[in-house]
Amino acid sequence: MIKIYSWIDGSVLHKGDFETIKELLEDGVKNGISFNYAKLNDAQLNNAELNNAQLNNVKLNNAQLNAAELNNAKLNDAQLNDAQLNNAQLNAAELNNAKLNDAQLNDAKLNNAELNYAELNNAQLNNAKLNDAQLNNAKLNNAQLNNAQLNAAELNNAKLNDAQLNDAKL
Repeated sequence: MIKIYSWIDGSVLHKGDFETIKELLEDGVKNGISFNYAKLNDAQLNNAELNNAQLNNVKLNNAQLNAAELNNAKLNDAQLNDAQLNNAQLNAAELNNAKLNDAQLNDAKLNNAELNYAELNNAQLNNAKLNDAQLNNAKLNNAQLNNAQLNAAELNNAKLNDAQLNDAKL
């Protein structure tokens, strides 16, 4: 029996007879279960299908989400520090006020995503697609955005100190 707990009060958000936390989470998302405030640090979620997931205030620090599908997911106020999201799909996802410091998002798709007030300091976003994304007041200090696509992206008051934008399309 695998369980996913809330980091606020320790309550069980979802449980089931699955072999991996990934399978349990996918089952819950498919069945419309909210995983707001879930504690999923260090989770192995590569290739997970989590489209439309409710993951606000989730803790996914050091999680492996490479090639995961998180289109239209709600990850507002989420903690994804040191997470790996290479090749992940986050189109139209909400990541407002999310913490993605030192995260790897190389080749990630974040078209139409909301990242207002998000922290992406030291993040790797090489070859990422952020077309029409909202990055207002975001912190991208020391971020790597080489070859990134930011066509029609909103970057009002964004902090890009020492960011690398070689061959980026703005």
